[in-house]
Amino acid sequence: MVVDRPGGERMKQLWLVFSGVFILALLWWPLLLVGLGVGGVAQWWLPIARDRRRQRQRSEALADVVDLVIIAISSGETITGAIRLASVDGPPSVRSGFTGALDHLAAGGTVPGALQRAGDQLGSDYRSLTTALAQADREGSPVGALLIRLADEAANARRHRQETAARRLPVQMLLPLVFCSLPAVVLGAVIPLIIVSLRRL
Repeated sequence: MVVDRPGGERMKQLWLVFSGVFILALLWWPLLLVGLGVGGVAQWWLPIARDRRRQRQRSEALADVVDLVIIAISSGETITGAIRLASVDGPPSVRSGFTGALDHLAAGGTVPGALQRAGDQLGSDYRSLTTALAQADREGSPVGALLIRLADEAANARRHRQETAARRLPVQMLLPLVFCSLPAVVLGAVIPLIIVSLRRL
């Protein structure tokens, strides 16, 4: 006949509590350090990511802006009128650049100077467009054929970026899969197994 010791059950409960606290302590400090590290990196990275996202939006909008300028020039608008149309009806990500060009004109600046200012604000993707329009304003040369070529190049570049982003998507999904699913598996499957095993001691 086996007689259990009076304090045996209590010792098992204390050991279970101690083991749970020990596991939580092991998990708490790494999670806290990771959280602090992620917060510091996010504070540094978010402005950079915001600028990159804004520039990507402007690059994506280039084909639409060129089409809008072609419509304006084809309908008899001047280059100033095309700038005004882009500042009002253009994609939201580029309106501020063309609005700045209009402000430059309102202050007495020249059309080439206004276009240079717009190109500097919108980025290198818009340099070909603004340079072509500035040259047409200075020399009075037709710009329709050049704008059509720029529209084709911008559309092809946007299509290439979209295809590249689609190919990169499976690789980008690995990071959240590893860092979100794996901790959930550990918390939901491994730790309960450990607790059950400790109860059977």
